[in-house]
Amino acid sequence: MKMKSNSKKALKILAKRMTNIDWAVIGSTNMVLQGMDVSPKDIDAVVSIKDFDRLLDIFPDVIKRGKEKINTISGKPVWDIKLKIENTEIQILTEPKDGTYVTKLLSRKIVKIKIDNVLIPCLSLKAEAQAYRETAREQKAELIEDYLKTKSERKILLINSVLG
Repeated sequence: MKMKSNSKKALKILAKRMTNIDWAVIGSTNMVLQGMDVSPKDIDAVVSIKDFDRLLDIFPDVIKRGKEKINTISGKPVWDIKLKIENTEIQILTEPKDGTYVTKLLSRKIVKIKIDNVLIPCLSLKAEAQAYRETAREQKAELIEDYLKTKSERKILLINSVLG
């Protein structure tokens, strides 16, 4: 699935404004950026808890909803803000250092995807699948794991065809 041009623009604006912040794209937008065929409705990102409050100063012109605590399946604390950039809804969340997504962010389970010479940090698909499992979203975890397996099998076939 190709990403909408306004979503690409929104991601580039996020990246340009969030320099010196630990953050990464997560969710279906992350999956699309890494080659999966899914249809994101919005952009989701995670930031470290130490950087979260800085977002209000970085994005004063595009805040749709300020900081709010949200309920989770695990019962662990999670906070988010909602932005609207280039007509694209963006949810940025944070959680304590031992949270599902933040632990992966802080342990640098990140890949960088280039959009028009702008590097976008994204959670690795393996880490994304693990986060989905930890949050009881098995179907999404399996979707990613199947994609990674198929991608790996294609690489093996390509190598074998090159080696003859």
